[in-house]
Amino acid sequence: MRHCNIVERIASLLIITGSFVISPLTISMAQNETTISLKYKFKKGDIFKYKTEQHDSIESSFANQTISRQITIWSLKTLSVQEALPSYTISIRTDSTWTDQDQTQGGNSPKRRAFRMNRGPHERTYKITFFGKLISQNTILPSFIIPLPEKPIKVNDTWDFENIIEQKGKRKGKTTIKGQCLLYDIKKEKDKTIALIIVNAESKSEGEFKFQLKQNTISGTFASTGTRTNLVYFDVDRGYVTEVVSEEKRESTTESTMFSQNSKLISKSTVKLIPK
Repeated sequence: MRHCNIVERIASLLIITGSFVISPLTISMAQNETTISLKYKFKKGDIFKYKTEQHDSIESSFANQTISRQITIWSLKTLSVQEALPSYTISIRTDSTWTDQDQTQGGNSPKRRAFRMNRGPHERTYKITFFGKLISQNTILPSFIIPLPEKPIKVNDTWDFENIIEQKGKRKGKTTIKGQCLLYDIKKEKDKTIALIIVNAESKSEGEFKFQLKQNTISGTFASTGTRTNLVYFDVDRGYVTEVVSEEKRESTTESTMFSQNSKLISKSTVKLIPK
């Protein structure tokens, strides 16, 4: 399957004249500054299935050697709505994960491995508002749950968000994610009104760790910075995300009593709702 990045997606929206034109309806909506309200419209018992295709390019420097890996990951995520009032309680289950990997170490030829992740299904429960804001939880939401504005907006309006996650235990640290969403366009597709939302975010993580092994103790620090851009397709009438196209870049370092490691990641992914 050909992977289409965000630049290609946005370029495909610039039609004929090179202007930000989708259709006569979109022109009318933009020129009249029509406002829309965005919120999730889940009902108790709703189930949504999303398929993910992710392409990672990772370069790591460790013990005077450089290792390059090209990884493709396919997975299935299921969103189940457990409660719908007074807020949403949802669970996200991840399973059916496959990985295909090419690894190059130094000047050697690439080695390929294809395997299925054998950790079993992973499930996590979240509480969110009707606008996708986490309620007293120290975690990161999946890309198909994005923060929405709590007031009507029009094309080119923006809204900010911030999320702070703290880790405790043997690996202590803090991750801060700050970003901004832009209502890029509104499209009419048959019986659907689709809001195209661009999400730009920056992340910063830092912390320390300490692990006791049989014969010695490993301790050290870690840090990373990254940027991420998502192009999100949101079904305005039905109140849920139908597709997300993402690009991410991240650099990280680890310094410890036994080793030092630097790595760079470039990741591209597509998440699509599976029609019922």
